[in-house]
Amino acid sequence: MQTRSHTRVLSTFTKLTGIATVGLLIGFAVAPRASADDVVTDPVGFITLTIKGTNGTPSTAAISLQGLGMTQVVTNRGNINGTPTGNAFPVSATLDVNAFSAAGGQAKFFIEVINGAAAGMQDDIVSNSATTVFTGTNLVETVAANGDQYKIYPHWTIASVFGPNNEVGLKPGSSVTGDQILILNPLTGGYDTYYRSNLGFPTGTGWRKAAAGSADMSNVTLYMDQGLLMRRLEGTNVVALLVGAVKLGQTVIPVAHGYNIVANVYPITNLTLGVSTLSNVVAAGSSVTADLILIHNPSTQGYDTYYFSNLGFPTGAGWRKAAAGSVDQSGVALPLGGSVYIQRKAAGGFNWVVPQIFTP
Repeated sequence: MQTRSHTRVLSTFTKLTGIATVGLLIGFAVAPRASADDVVTDPVGFITLTIKGTNGTPSTAAISLQGLGMTQVVTNRGNINGTPTGNAFPVSATLDVNAFSAAGGQAKFFIEVINGAAAGMQDDIVSNSATTVFTGTNLVETVAANGDQYKIYPHWTIASVFGPNNEVGLKPGSSVTGDQILILNPLTGGYDTYYRSNLGFPTGTGWRKAAAGSADMSNVTLYMDQGLLMRRLEGTNVVALLVGAVKLGQTVIPVAHGYNIVANVYPITNLTLGVSTLSNVVAAGSSVTADLILIHNPSTQGYDTYYFSNLGFPTGAGWRKAAAGSVDQSGVALPLGGSVYIQRKAAGGFNWVVPQIFTP
């Protein structure tokens, strides 16, 4: 989601657990950067995203909420070399001019500040000179400082996640007859619907957006913290292999008023409600008045609803599940490679500072 009208510190880490379903391809690698010096990158590997099928149930669609729990491999890193001003990050590296610039109205890269007061905040890159990165907003720059460290990542896209030629195997068709990739649009509150067309004129073959004709959507940006709602019409599951780098450090995720689909950006199963720090920012109350965390249940195709209670007897204070009384729910995990709905009922939004709860 990056900033998109929001900004995008370190908690006590525990040993990496819950990463058994992640394949660690290599422990570390050397990444290219704009200076002559090599630098050790973040650990890399893969996770599998299982897109649930209907299991043969006729006249229905299976829903699954996916999350991009790996980043693309870091392209450039260094230090902020001067005071950020306006939409500008002066950087220590010497960059190729416009190497990270947006194209076709889509941001292709984003910058993350990884330490200091702005740690975990991200913003889209609009363009760059040899010494400066220019971003989509100035929200991160107002917090970042000279000497802070940064990383530049490529964004995921529909093609890089699902394959330029639909290698994952989603059902092709029209926006009605094919499998759908639904992305919640925070500006409209509705969904942007993408699908794999196998039609002739005028839509043609390729990644398309509903009501957008034959325009190629393969390079549409998928934000790492923004969940994907998948709607599959075929009986069998399909699997997307997401190969990339492990997200390190805390992550700042903007949550707007209303509904948000928010991804687990870490390849772990121990990001629980209790350690998530959500209790610091959600509105507490009852299951009716509090902000809600809705976790999709693939078995029932429904949602389990959680909230942070600040009530007395009989519910008590802490994480609770709707209709489950006073049972502590702090150990409930956000799904690996998945995402959850956050319904923000209180006025305004908040920035969720998600802690890294492992050591690499």
